[in-house]
Amino acid sequence: MNGNAKLAAVMVLALAIMLGSAHRGLAQEAPNLIDDNVPVYASAQDYELQPSTPRASVTVRRPSMQTLYEAIGKAYGIVFVFERELRLGNLRSDYSIDDATLQEAIAAAEAISATFVTPLDEHTGLVVADTAAKRG
Repeated sequence: MNGNAKLAAVMVLALAIMLGSAHRGLAQEAPNLIDDNVPVYASAQDYELQPSTPRASVTVRRPSMQTLYEAIGKAYGIVFVFERELRLGNLRSDYSIDDATLQEAIAAAEAISATFVTPLDEHTGLVVADTAAKRG
């Protein structure tokens, strides 16, 4: 399988996760398209989000999950997309972080929202409910 086919398989899997249970068949088939002997992102094994600024401050009062990640995204130049099954209701606490790296800001958001972020590319993160099944 060539690199383009592997990348397509990974993107199908990410899309299936974002679209939710209606497209579970896509999520189940995508791993079959990937050759386990070759890393999917061979040229970017330590794939990370690349912020537009090294440090920023973000404060939002009792945000919804979507508002929280949008505020972080705006501060660091990152776009966040959400899996379809994720509940985007209001959080029970405020969020305030000063002079933080993107990784610190995301870690704090993950802690109060029971989510985790996985990069889709250098400027796009997928926000997913933090469950053992989804962590793999």
